[in-house]
Amino acid sequence: EGRRLAGCVDDGLVCGGICVGIKQVWLHGEVRRAGYLFDLRVREDYQRRHVGTMLNCAAEAAARARGVDIFYLTVNTTNYKARRFYEKHGYATGSRRALLFTPLPWAGSVADGG
Repeated sequence: EGRRLAGCVDDGLVCGGICVGIKQVWLHGEVRRAGYLFDLRVREDYQRRHVGTMLNCAAEAAARARGVDIFYLTVNTTNYKARRFYEKHGYATGSRRALLFTPLPWAGSVADGG
């Protein structure tokens, strides 16, 4: 349905940003309006200063105001700092997935369109 991007600025410096999407999902046998946190980033020198918390809370509030009743995200299992942050803010592991990759052969150059 749409994406929203918000940032945090301190004295003209962008110190953090968040990107959230809103969509309909099928969950436990019913259609729900869900918010999906695509990305939350805070400059290293602004971490542990509640910038991430403020951005996350603002995104959740904005999503709630648009009828969202569930908010979810994905985080790598090895990203311990992010996992601790989200767990501290009430998020729980819903599933564990494996990323599978395959190399795609490149048939041409970008300039050739192929």
